Amino acid sequence: MIVADILMWFFLIVGFYVVFNSYWLATQGLFPSFVNQCREKIRIAPVRRFFFGLGLTVPIAGLGIVMLNAPKAWLKFFGAALLIILFLTGLCGATGIAAQIGMGLGKPEDESQSWRRVLRGGGVLGLTFILPLAGWFLVLPMTLMMGLGAAVIPGRTMEP
Repeated sequence: MIVADILMWFFLIVGFYVVFNSYWLATQGLFPSFVNQCREKIRIAPVRRFFFGLGLTVPIAGLGIVMLNAPKAWLKFFGAALLIILFLTGLCGATGIAAQIGMGLGKPEDESQSWRRVLRGGGVLGLTFILPLAGWFLVLPMTLMMGLGAAVIPGRTMEP
């Protein structure tokens, strides 16, 4: 492996890390009540949110992949759009996971600046994706599916 290959992989990983954290911060800045609802849903029932997300991901991703392999260009377009919307919805819902992690790593000034929780939690969550194989193929998909389940499926946000 030459230096150019090493730098390519390094900057690719750093780029993904920065993009994920940017989406989480943008979601917190634009939709703070949505993020709080997702965080509460994940805090109360994380496993349930994961299975809801998994139940949505499998058929929707399957349909998107089938549409991508269709001969018609407009079907390919809608298949790609469906997969992108699925990914972005999971990514935005995963802001609740980053916020929940940030709550555990909280500081007193976080009460007035909730984006700091997301930044701190997103930094930790993003680092878990870097581990080869387990991070790429286990933690990242589970996070996106849990985020999808928190974002799409309605549920209680208050404890009984």
